[in-house]
Amino acid sequence: MQQATAAARGDTDAQKLLDDHRRQAEHIRRLESEGKPVEVPDKHKLADLEAKVAGNPLIMKLMKAQADYVELMQSVNSAIGSQLSPDTPTAGPQKQQ
Repeated sequence: MQQATAAARGDTDAQKLLDDHRRQAEHIRRLESEGKPVEVPDKHKLADLEAKVAGNPLIMKLMKAQADYVELMQSVNSAIGSQLSPDTPTAGPQKQQ
């Protein structure tokens, strides 16, 4: 994931594209949260940016690496959680019988 992050950060076009996408998405979320209408040109601009993001191989590589990392962390959490379930003695206070 570090290589994908470094590659995306090193590409000024990818960075500008990600920044533009983030700003437009925030703009639309802000309008929605304020109960204001989202104009068609704003929606089109976001859709256009999303298409450009999807077409950028460096960004897609980064997104895949991030998704793989999240999946790995979820499996680690699941494994830890299964070891800390109430059935095990390390899970806190035990019922007295």
